[in-house]
Amino acid sequence: MIDSTILINKLIDKIQNDLELSKKLAILLEEERTALEKRAIEQIEAITEKKANIISALNENQNYRDNIQEQLGGPHGFSGLQYILAKFKLQQHPTFKTILQELEQLLIKIKAMSTINGKIIAISHAQTLQVMDIIYGRENTLYGENAQVYSAGQSKTIVKA
Repeated sequence: MIDSTILINKLIDKIQNDLELSKKLAILLEEERTALEKRAIEQIEAITEKKANIISALNENQNYRDNIQEQLGGPHGFSGLQYILAKFKLQQHPTFKTILQELEQLLIKIKAMSTINGKIIAISHAQTLQVMDIIYGRENTLYGENAQVYSAGQSKTIVKA
């Protein structure tokens, strides 16, 4: 069996790596918000690809951490980190608790940023659907009474143009 000190140091390294990746993710989420507000499709696509790479790396780290936590006798996930913190009396460890707290606070921020971006996407999607409904005649008319009423579903439509 591997010495618990070695495992704890490996665990701390992974958590530190998670913190750095999470900081990059937070920056990308800010960039994504700006791109979403501007509807900059190419920029959104590039950001999405970068986010996918970061999330993939975070998932790999999680699997690695879960393996270490299991070897140290703790459950997987954040509760396992709390368990290890208590079991090995790491409250006094110079970096473990600090990194863990910073990561936890950053993850709360990331969740809020992601929620905001999701709302922007939902609004944009609803607006796009509304425009499509107008174009295809499923909603409203295109012209007022003075210029005759033409719905996109009738013979003189934008769809046929």
